[in-house]
Amino acid sequence: MGKKDMLVICAAVLLLLAGSVQAAAVVVLSSVDGELDSWGNKSFGSTVLDAGDSAYAGERVWHTYLKFDLPTLDVGESFGSAKLSLYATGYYCHTDPTNPNAQSAFRVWECAAFDPNTITWANQPSETGGIIGLLDTRYYGDSNTFSWVDWSVLDAMGGSNPLYLLIDVNRDDPCGHGGGVMWFTSFEQGWAPRIAYEINFDPCAVTETVDAVQDCYVDSVSPDTVFNGTQMIAGNWEQTRERSVLIRFELPVLAPGEDFYNAYLSLYQDGMGGDPGVTATFPIYDVNSPWSETTCTYNTMPTVSSLVGSLSTSPAENQKRVGGKVLDAVRAAGSGGTVNLMVRWDITQSVNGQQSVGVWKTKDNGNTQLNPRLELVLTAPVECSPALQTDVNGDCKIDFKDFAVLASEWLQCNWSNQALCQ
Repeated sequence: MGKKDMLVICAAVLLLLAGSVQAAAVVVLSSVDGELDSWGNKSFGSTVLDAGDSAYAGERVWHTYLKFDLPTLDVGESFGSAKLSLYATGYYCHTDPTNPNAQSAFRVWECAAFDPNTITWANQPSETGGIIGLLDTRYYGDSNTFSWVDWSVLDAMGGSNPLYLLIDVNRDDPCGHGGGVMWFTSFEQGWAPRIAYEINFDPCAVTETVDAVQDCYVDSVSPDTVFNGTQMIAGNWEQTRERSVLIRFELPVLAPGEDFYNAYLSLYQDGMGGDPGVTATFPIYDVNSPWSETTCTYNTMPTVSSLVGSLSTSPAENQKRVGGKVLDAVRAAGSGGTVNLMVRWDITQSVNGQQSVGVWKTKDNGNTQLNPRLELVLTAPVECSPALQTDVNGDCKIDFKDFAVLASEWLQCNWSNQALCQ
């Protein structure tokens, strides 16, 4: 769909009714995660996170703490949705493990900042507000769940950055004195806690989707082979193997007064691989030398210049679109220009020696809805047509501001020949 099809009319009467334009979901991974144990133990940098209350073991309680470095919003942007997801590997209700109606309500709170090196059970950061998310789980028994669990955390977005969160359990739930414990994987295990979010743009903006015109990937194991099929791969599953994705876009010619307000690279994900590094953040670079999808190989790989964005993902995003902001590259290319991007092998955030790969659809996948694309948000000038004769301050509406200007100058006369004012 082109920008003319998606233009939102920005007349003052319709502005209150207009919906916001949203970008594809973007994922941010936890930069710190860990747990505290009321028995005096602390675990930051380990593979397991616990939250809950073991009623039979002397009221032993576990709290999980998370830190997220959120994106900085531009003027006119807001978060449209935000979902906290953790990968649960087990749940147990100690009061009645055979009762399918037994449940524990796991809560998410925004909390004060903490230092993972100094935090203890005795000096835990305080909650900074009410509950921002609640999960009523109906898992029971001590079998593994192996599934993602989600909390809506939109109320916590757009405030403090970094965002610090606490997960605990409601001690008054039907499981009895809390009595429920859930285990999650941490970043170190490769299934990092994440927040998937969408950004609302100014409803007066114009949006346009641009599909890739060329794409391929290169592989250091086959340095002279051209990989130009239906899938493209980036990452380093084997530590010495380097695979990078190349994508080219042709930007639209902007109308007078338009500008690039925001831009996101959006890829449809077929899968993730690793051992077990299945959570990763891939850097996105601007390419500054020639390349072609018909001849691209590892040995002829183009050079890159600046880092222009990043893409965080995991198997939770399979068969979905994943994205990363690339506004700097788009603005550098300019109206009608060409954007060349590389999603590179040198993963900036992963585990076990940075062993992860992402697999995404190419433009040759057979379904244009799955093509690599740029999602562009353009600012457009808003015209006042026709002009209002009594719009004194030029804001395209007649109101008390115009009357105030008129009243402040009532009966004034500025003829150079003052005699004409008599």
